[in-house]
Amino acid sequence: NYLFGELIVRLSQAWRAACGPEAEMRIAVFGDEATIVETDADLLIAIGNYLVSNASKFTVLAPQIYISLRLESQQLRIAFNDNGIGVPAGEEELIFNIFYRGSNVDQQRGMGLGLFSARKISQALQGNLVLAESSVAGSSFVLTVPISAHHNLAHPVEMMAA
Repeated sequence: NYLFGELIVRLSQAWRAACGPEAEMRIAVFGDEATIVETDADLLIAIGNYLVSNASKFTVLAPQIYISLRLESQQLRIAFNDNGIGVPAGEEELIFNIFYRGSNVDQQRGMGLGLFSARKISQALQGNLVLAESSVAGSSFVLTVPISAHHNLAHPVEMMAA
């Protein structure tokens, strides 16, 4: 269990490290940071690491990554937006296949495991990862995972002492 605010800090620190020093990363948060959420932070970190790593790798410009975390009634919705090369039309679902590499990746290193792994991990969390939008100006991936959310009426320190 995590306070939503603590989860945000943990995720953002890990994802900043994964995107590299040359990338600009911004995070927007929507939801009560005092809400207690039940989820697996390590698996969320792994999914985000795949996405921000790809965003940093598959771009011709300085990487720009925008992440929004939205706490909804029974789910956490995380959108990852980048300024990368995008996904070619017709390959929107293929990119989630094991060993599949987009037809536009040219000489970029990789084995086609990242998005496959990210989606499998999202499914292990009973969630889903989709490519919401893509163009030559970037892509938007959306991760939704169910959570058990409880409003924290007590002060966080009091909760820890209990």
